[in-house]
Amino acid sequence: MIRYGRTVIRVQDVAKLHDLSMTAFTGLRGRRPPWDDEAYPDPANLDPLAEDPKDRVPPRTPLFDEDQAKAYAAGKPIPPLPVQDHPKDLLTERDAAAYRQESLEDFRAHVKSLRVPEADEKVLGVLHWRRETLDWFGTAPGRNGAWRGQPAADNRVPRFVASERMQTVIDSLEPGVSVTATELAMKTDVAYATAKRFLDKLRPRSRSLPKRQRKNTNRQSGNK
Repeated sequence: MIRYGRTVIRVQDVAKLHDLSMTAFTGLRGRRPPWDDEAYPDPANLDPLAEDPKDRVPPRTPLFDEDQAKAYAAGKPIPPLPVQDHPKDLLTERDAAAYRQESLEDFRAHVKSLRVPEADEKVLGVLHWRRETLDWFGTAPGRNGAWRGQPAADNRVPRFVASERMQTVIDSLEPGVSVTATELAMKTDVAYATAKRFLDKLRPRSRSLPKRQRKNTNRQSGNK
């Protein structure tokens, strides 16, 4: 998890803090990486699902808190991370699964079925969800068995009403400003899948035109 307001770095960046390159840790005479030291701070994306730290799955791409890594490299005391949860904390898929109290497999299935939105951000190659996104879409079925963001059939607004809500948000955007499906769903209180389909339909028409027709369209617009 990346706490709100914190910055993370990769092992390559950690090596640079020690004036080393990654090649220094390879070969028979390779040095021990600083992040392998027992006193080194844990990765920010350490597996939270295992009760025993020894059973935790090492992250494929370890991400370390930049301030902690800099302090270690300088031989200074390691500053503690914030412990207070914040709506904009960034959670990995393992963090998100633990937060929603479900298995990693179930969480991935819910993302695939669009019950849970796609990741909000990709930080240094690792997918992350904001805590507020997970909170809004809920952790369990709510009224009439509907998931948050997935209205029950008898509570669901007519499709044209949902479309009008979403179009109003789109029309209110400043030039050059975009909105994600997650943001649109939260702003209009519709299902994430509904918001995603709506945005997919708004893609520029030229993308779906045959190449020859697209070329002619571009040529005509350039002559105006």
